[in-house]
Amino acid sequence: MTPLSSNPDKDPAKPIFLKAVQDLQSGKTEDAVKGFRKVLEISPAHSKSWTNLGMALLQRNKPEESKDAFQKSLEIDPDQAKVYNALGRIFHEQDDLAQALEYFEKSLTLDPDLSRTHNNFATLLKDLQRTEEAEEHYKKAIALEPGFIEALNNLGTLLWHADKFEEAEKYFEQSLKEDPANEGAYFSLATMFDFLRKKDRVEDILERAQKNIPGSATTLLIAARQARKKGEIEQAISLLGKTDTEDVNIHFERGQLFDRNNQPDKAFEEFLTVNALSLKDTETRAINKNLYPAFLKKMKYTFTAEWVKNWSPPPPPDPTQTSPCFILGFPRSGTTLLDQILSSHPSIYVAEEKPVMEKIYSLLEQKPPCPENLSTLKEEEIKALQTAYFDQHRSYKGYENKKIFVDKNPLYTSYGGLIHRLFPDARFVFALRHPCDAVLSCFMQRFRYNAATIQFLDLERTARCYADVMDLWLQYRTLFPLNVHTIRYEDVVTNFQGEVESLLSFIGVPWDDAVLAFDKTARRKQVKTASYAQVTEKLYTRARYRWKNYEKHLEPVLPVLDPYIKAFGYDS
Repeated sequence: MTPLSSNPDKDPAKPIFLKAVQDLQSGKTEDAVKGFRKVLEISPAHSKSWTNLGMALLQRNKPEESKDAFQKSLEIDPDQAKVYNALGRIFHEQDDLAQALEYFEKSLTLDPDLSRTHNNFATLLKDLQRTEEAEEHYKKAIALEPGFIEALNNLGTLLWHADKFEEAEKYFEQSLKEDPANEGAYFSLATMFDFLRKKDRVEDILERAQKNIPGSATTLLIAARQARKKGEIEQAISLLGKTDTEDVNIHFERGQLFDRNNQPDKAFEEFLTVNALSLKDTETRAINKNLYPAFLKKMKYTFTAEWVKNWSPPPPPDPTQTSPCFILGFPRSGTTLLDQILSSHPSIYVAEEKPVMEKIYSLLEQKPPCPENLSTLKEEEIKALQTAYFDQHRSYKGYENKKIFVDKNPLYTSYGGLIHRLFPDARFVFALRHPCDAVLSCFMQRFRYNAATIQFLDLERTARCYADVMDLWLQYRTLFPLNVHTIRYEDVVTNFQGEVESLLSFIGVPWDDAVLAFDKTARRKQVKTASYAQVTEKLYTRARYRWKNYEKHLEPVLPVLDPYIKAFGYDS
């Protein structure tokens, strides 16, 4: 590095550099950029000017120029841990996760005590689904910098999503202790307690927010949500007003409120904004939107009558193990409602959206080609996969060994052929809802996004996904003698007892009055799907044929959905 002289008369770049640093620290980034560039005209090998120029450009939202400046700084002085951290952030933001990973690791190799790198690295690891490692690095960041609010909030959120609620609360509260005006912690605590059905705790958080951050967007949002839950829709709308914000949570709440207030045009506009903002999120951008459609296409073209007839014979049924029952369908078609109804029955255990079949598929992928290798599976291999399936389910917290085991996961519809290969005697409960309502509801809901649910951020992709899934399901129905009970959401909400009696009979258990109190079961059971707020309410019909209110907005996708509307016997 070419040093700058301490004597301004000998080195005219020195005062320019100091002034540029001062400008950067005071937020005058445009002046800072000009200043550092002037220094570099005089001293091109001054690494600190390149580093600071990179920081100033980053603050001015010029990531490519910032990267160039950082790279030039590293060419001069390659041992700058903070620069590698900054580059890691840029590449993470640009969805180049492999390069970001490399830079964060290099930063920590040079300086393992950089709290900011540990926090940024943890966020990347979270996006890579490496949650245990992410937790470790968040905790390291906090150990190095106990008042690091961003890391405290990040760790709290990670623990909450891992069902470690008490530990999550501890970190959110620690964050609020550091900064009583920390909006993120108030919102996270209120949302977590709402999820846990702890109304008193939500009210407590609201009171604290009203005291410490009165009039803030977060305080108004929590208050509006509480008003909505009390049925005070106009009051909730008034609270949120017309705030100009890019807060996805506020737009989502507004959308729900306008929907409940029979203002579909305004509601749809809000959900468009919600999904557009969600697509900008770094965690969402890290997901390849084309993976799931490609998977569905692969399954469709692999599962043919010619291929299936050449399968090796399955093993005989295991008399010691009852074949599972699967609740399938398309998301937002009533699968969570059926889950709660069946969970209320004393003889039934329902596994709620555990990623077990994905793990079984991963085991098959270890011996490619998959799924082509399904055709040549030997008896002992099928038995091993059956054992792995049940062992995985038993490993989850809350597993209960009851007479009937039900595996509820609407995304397993695409695995129908695989399920039949492993469990030829399996029963299938297929949850059906008007295609327009299912697609609209997915578009209007927020999910924990993955390769499948990322489709729902765009209406046309949602409709195409529905068509692909249903094509595959109908193909499975043609290829295999599946034991299926189809149940319509619209019928359940209008003829509860008749539909549930028929469902229980199919599953093989007698009627029990406990199923009438399914909403209480849902409050006891921590429902983790997008439907958790609805299934803890008494049965309602307001979502039945809701799509008709949004028909003009659905017009672009009606041609895609019309074949399934007719195939399933619904009215257009």
